[in-house]
Amino acid sequence: MATERQAPDAVLASTNLSGGVTDIDEDPDAADANWMVASGNNVATDVRASFPTPTGNPTVGAGLQEIRAQVRKQGGTGTPQARIELLENGSLVRAGSNTNVTSTSGQVISFTWNANEIGTADGSLVEAKIVGTQSGGGPSVRASVDMGALEWNVTYTAAGAALEGAAADVASATGALTTGIALAGAQLVVANAAGALSTGILLGGSIASVAVAGGDLTAQIRLSGAAIAETLAAAGLTTEILLAAAAVSQATMEGALDGAAAAALEGDAQAAATAAGDLTTGIQLGGAAQAQVQAAGDLATAIRLGGDAAAQALATASITTSIQLQGAAIAAAIAQGALSTGIPLAGAAAAEASASGALTTQIPLEGGASAVAVAAGDLTTQIALGAAAASQTLAAGDLTTQIPLEGGASAVAVAAGDLTTQIALGAAAASQTLAAGDLTTQIPLEGVAASVTSGNGVLTTEIRLSAGALVQVLATGDLVTEIRLNGAALAQAAATGDLTVIKPPIVDPRYQVAANDRSFDVSPSARSFAARSAGRTWRAAA
Repeated sequence: MATERQAPDAVLASTNLSGGVTDIDEDPDAADANWMVASGNNVATDVRASFPTPTGNPTVGAGLQEIRAQVRKQGGTGTPQARIELLENGSLVRAGSNTNVTSTSGQVISFTWNANEIGTADGSLVEAKIVGTQSGGGPSVRASVDMGALEWNVTYTAAGAALEGAAADVASATGALTTGIALAGAQLVVANAAGALSTGILLGGSIASVAVAGGDLTAQIRLSGAAIAETLAAAGLTTEILLAAAAVSQATMEGALDGAAAAALEGDAQAAATAAGDLTTGIQLGGAAQAQVQAAGDLATAIRLGGDAAAQALATASITTSIQLQGAAIAAAIAQGALSTGIPLAGAAAAEASASGALTTQIPLEGGASAVAVAAGDLTTQIALGAAAASQTLAAGDLTTQIPLEGGASAVAVAAGDLTTQIALGAAAASQTLAAGDLTTQIPLEGVAASVTSGNGVLTTEIRLSAGALVQVLATGDLVTEIRLNGAALAQAAATGDLTVIKPPIVDPRYQVAANDRSFDVSPSARSFAARSAGRTWRAAA
């Protein structure tokens, strides 16, 4: 901490006084002969003055800030009174006690205060007002107050205290602490307060910064290089964190966390924001950056990722998140309650969305991307896959999904209830649909594609095959299928109940289709096929 004297730089207003700021800008303990003089011996007087901005932020702490003034009485034998008032930008903050003015040559009055009483941390809006109250009485008794000098004795924390080399800076307070520290090189800075803490820390190089408060914490931390910044608060926490290169930033609190000012991350940077209550944060990532936001209450976050970035958003209650990924990025959104997420992915990105309640997600994928959506309740998802992408959707309730596949893509849709899916396959794509209830699917296949559909209930499927395609349909109940084959295709249909096959003629060599204890001989010359099963044979027209 440091101290300095601030003289008034302007008179903003005065009542029943003559003179100006040059009459009151001296040290009250060593004033000159100039005074602001009352216009009579029976008038109330006052003067309001401003001060320059201190060198550093006024230090928070009881009695650390002091305003002193020189006053005198003029007129009769009565005893007028004077007091000092603290104002900020024209508004009264607090008034001091009245003091009897008995000296005709000049006496000093003072007023002490705490920097946490003002709203502007740098003290740039601090004002002081000297108020004089006349004594009243008969003509020979009446006396008023003149003003001779005014000052603010500032206790402050050096703003922008620059550290270089292997320097270390520690600021501690049992009450409130306000500090601004700029670091360069391999330095360490620690700021601790048992009460409120306000700190502005600028970091460069391989630096570390820690800000801890037992009450409220306000911190603005800019990091570069391999810097580390940590901010902790038992109550409210407000922080704006800018990270560059391999920087790491962590903001933790037991109450509400507000970091809505976008924290920008670049290089191998990492940012973490944690709250036991509500959490609101906006984190932008670049390069191999990582961002993590956690809350025991509600969580609202917008995270943009680039390069090899990773983003994770966790909440025990509801979560709303919008995560945009590029490159080899990864995004995960997890909630124990409801989860709503929109995650667009590009490149070799991966996205995961999980919820123990309802889950609604729309995930478009490109390149070698993958998307996973898991829900213990209902799941509604629309997933478009391209190139070597993979998509997986799981639900313990109903599942509705539409998955078009291209290239070497694969799609898996699993549901413990009903499953309705339409899957289009191209090139060497693979598709699998499984359901413990009814399954309805329409699967057109091309190229060397393969498709498998299974159901424990009724299965209805229409499958078109071309080239060296393979299709398999399985059902434990009734099976109705229409299968068109081209090229060297193979189709298999099996059912533990009734099996109905409607098959057009083909001109390729013989194919055999087995279904449990049934088999089918397909002959192009006969333009018909036979079914032999348990000693009975039937023929249907082609």
